[in-house]
Amino acid sequence: MAVKILGLCGAQPEANDTLTQWLTMCAGVDGSNTLPTQLHQRCATCEYANVAQSGLTQNTTTLEPAGIMGPDSTLPQAPVQESVAAVVHKRDAQAAENMLTIDLTNIKLPDETTIDIDAVLKGVLGAEGGPSEGGVSPHKLEPYMLCERKGYWASVRGLTRKTKPSYFSIGSAFHAAMELYFGGGGRRDPFEVTDALLAAGAPEMAGQVKRMIHSYLGKYGVEMAACWDIRAIEQQFTHFEGPFRIGGKSMYLPMTCRIDLLTALLNPGQPRQPYGHHPNGVWMLDYKTASRYDANLVSSYNRNVQFRMNAYIFAKSHADKWGKLNGVIVDIVLKKRKIDKQNGAERLQVSVSDVDLQDVEDYYVRCAYELAAKAADATYAKDYRMWDCNDAACQGKYGPCPYYDLCDYGESMVSQYRVAPSHIVDPSKFLQPQKQELQRRKDARIKQAEEAGVETAETKRKKNTELRKENKALVLHFIETEEDRPFHLVKPSELSEALENEKQPVVRKLVAQIIQDRCAGTAGTKYIMMVGAEDAPEELGITYKETGLSWQFRSMKGTLSWSVLAKYLTRHWWDPATNETSSASRK
Repeated sequence: MAVKILGLCGAQPEANDTLTQWLTMCAGVDGSNTLPTQLHQRCATCEYANVAQSGLTQNTTTLEPAGIMGPDSTLPQAPVQESVAAVVHKRDAQAAENMLTIDLTNIKLPDETTIDIDAVLKGVLGAEGGPSEGGVSPHKLEPYMLCERKGYWASVRGLTRKTKPSYFSIGSAFHAAMELYFGGGGRRDPFEVTDALLAAGAPEMAGQVKRMIHSYLGKYGVEMAACWDIRAIEQQFTHFEGPFRIGGKSMYLPMTCRIDLLTALLNPGQPRQPYGHHPNGVWMLDYKTASRYDANLVSSYNRNVQFRMNAYIFAKSHADKWGKLNGVIVDIVLKKRKIDKQNGAERLQVSVSDVDLQDVEDYYVRCAYELAAKAADATYAKDYRMWDCNDAACQGKYGPCPYYDLCDYGESMVSQYRVAPSHIVDPSKFLQPQKQELQRRKDARIKQAEEAGVETAETKRKKNTELRKENKALVLHFIETEEDRPFHLVKPSELSEALENEKQPVVRKLVAQIIQDRCAGTAGTKYIMMVGAEDAPEELGITYKETGLSWQFRSMKGTLSWSVLAKYLTRHWWDPATNETSSASRK
């Protein structure tokens, strides 16, 4: 007969428990019968124990739970995942022989793999999270570095599985919960995320995330409260390389990343610093979720693409604001069936050396440019066969490449995937630096070159600009001291009224016109003057033109328009207080 079950039917035995021990604990019967473990989840004690003890008859159609729950008693229990047959035993041996068969074939359960985790998290204010935008991030670049064709499917077409693996959704939910916990300053409940998962019909996922939160904060919560000086949470960092030629245009290549948390480490009792630059330096924090903690997991973080690229972006463009980057803290939170405050989370510290940063500059930047340039090229963007396939990457640690069928069958398999816009590298939407950022980058390059004693294009241009200004000032001074040159052709009385009644720009315009009129007919005339010390004179060449004067001095040349001459005259040579020229005043 069919028996209707209300609630969870029992608990899954621990790995070290025998079937006899578990059945004795739950219902007080021997272990002679097989127990389907699919019916049991996390409880330490069977919740139907009281029913079993009171005895059952074959007329029983409903089993009421006894209310005995495990250590995670506040979590809603997950429903049965699939149709199974179960047995319910009476306490005494005779009743155990006359067991009841429970038919669960008609129970319909939600499929948690269909949950849209992004939509769920968007409904929780302050936990939206998401990838970095407007550039090439580590998650977009890594597939291309592994296999060009994988980079095409993942980062140019933006294709991903229609249903996200449960481990991906659990990781996203845990990240969002921690964003609430730290971002709310203790005033936001991280379990708002698990409540949202429950409302979306994912009780098993909600329970898993809740146990992970308890395990993580139970182990590290006190230490973080006492010794962490948090500087930023879910912060996007951007560094601009280039400019490069991408899609027929000259543009900067933005390399972007989004870090989970940026913090400085303090000794207990040490005061926290004001917001901004920290004298002790800072650490990036990255959360990782895993099923188990072993040597293979730890080794996978050595020379990790994400960590190295994040560190490079920060060191190049953001260290001045926040402080020196000391390294990356990796908090690994394990997915377990119960709360474990001792072994439910592990912490690693990953250092990033100058050699790592140089590798990023030499190789990663080139790969990022290649990816962006190909994405902007219609020839590459439309034909996956233009992208080389790395056969060694077709099989990985967790099975075949997710785009294996696409490489075999081409566009006919695209319908089996969905498009994730946030995964696409789109040069038309690249961020571009503001003027302040361009100037900062320029100053940084000049400073670095000066420290290294190397003359770059910027330092050379800066040196020439300063030298040109100096020579121009000398030219103006020498022209002023020559009695037969244009300045002395201007009579002070001609400007007296203008200086009293007109604004300075108008005066300069009038002076320029007077100088030009007095020099009419001299266009093309060249004067050579020897200036400087008598024992080492230097040659200054002045040529009159229709638009002004051109000069040659110290292997450099330039022009002085009539307006520039007038500006100099009204500011330096003309003295409105005495209504005389400065040279006349000196005389």
